[in-house]
Amino acid sequence: MTGPTMILTDDECDLLGHPRLATIIASAIANPDDCRYRLPGSGRGGGNHSFGYDVSRTHLTGNWTRSEVVEWFGPDSAEHVRGKPRRYAIAKPHRNVSITLRRLQKWCESIPDDLRKRIQVAHHHREYRSLVTEAVALSRSTPGAA
Repeated sequence: MTGPTMILTDDECDLLGHPRLATIIASAIANPDDCRYRLPGSGRGGGNHSFGYDVSRTHLTGNWTRSEVVEWFGPDSAEHVRGKPRRYAIAKPHRNVSITLRRLQKWCESIPDDLRKRIQVAHHHREYRSLVTEAVALSRSTPGAA
C-alpha cells in the first residue's frame, strides 16, 4: 500500500459491499490485476428479484430492483407451497450503480497490505465476506455509515 485507503462514494461502497459480489471483490482485492485481466467481460449474475450485476469490459454495474407478489399458491396447492408466492412482477431497476474497473483496481491497490493478505488466505478457504465488508468500511466517506 502506498498511502491511505482510497475513499469511495456511498453508492460505490454499497455496490462493492453487496453480498452477491463478495467473491468478485475478494478476488480483486487479493489480486488487483484481476481488474485488468480476469474481470473485464466476465459476465453477469445476481437474481432473487432484488439485485443483479454485470461486468462489462470497462465497468462493474449493480442494479437493485423491487418485486411484488402478484399471485399466491392457493388452498388447493400442494401443502409445501400453499400460501407461498407463485408469481412476481419485477419492476425496472430503481437503483443503478457503476464503478470503472480501473477505479476498482486503484481502490484494491489502496487496501492495507495486512488486510489484503488476510483476504488472500480467506479467499482460498472461501471465508472472505466479513473481510470484504471491512475493506469497504475503510473506504466510506462517512465512518460508520452502512
